[in-house]
Amino acid sequence: MIDAINTLPRSERYRPHVIEAHAEHIFDASDIGLEATQNRNRPASECKSVGEISQLVAQCERLARSIDGLHKNAVDALGRELIDMHQFQSTLANFTEAASTCEIGTSEGLDQTRKHRAVAIADAAGEVFVEITGRLPTLTINPTTSKTSGIWFDFLTLVFNVLQVEASPESQARRVKELAKEKYPS
Repeated sequence: MIDAINTLPRSERYRPHVIEAHAEHIFDASDIGLEATQNRNRPASECKSVGEISQLVAQCERLARSIDGLHKNAVDALGRELIDMHQFQSTLANFTEAASTCEIGTSEGLDQTRKHRAVAIADAAGEVFVEITGRLPTLTINPTTSKTSGIWFDFLTLVFNVLQVEASPESQARRVKELAKEKYPS
């Protein structure tokens, strides 16, 4: 990431610890974006959610039966590890009951979180670009080939490659370019 930042114009004006801080900012955005892609943070269809909860309830019921089948020695050993089996069984029963009767609401934006990591990384990279270069992100479009190029696009492509982002750097570069106009008005 540091090498990618060092490709930017004016990066030589900054001390290594400043470049490292900017690289860390982009890595942090990657981690935050990755968290958003985990299932527990993503909406799903009602049918999918009902199936997941049904499966969870079945697993809880199997766990309750397993706990009921424990012999005294096992219960005592768990107790020595500060696990109160009676309290755990009560919590498990309450959880199973709540999960069995909960209602699944409809979720909007099922596809909205798919590119969340790319968005977070591109936003952070845009901030770093502006800070290092002192310029807004811009793009150049070849009139003959319609290929996108430019310092901002090349930088974002490097960042996406380093972080193994499977999204279009072109679409994110365009989005950040438009946002930057609003964020940093002339």
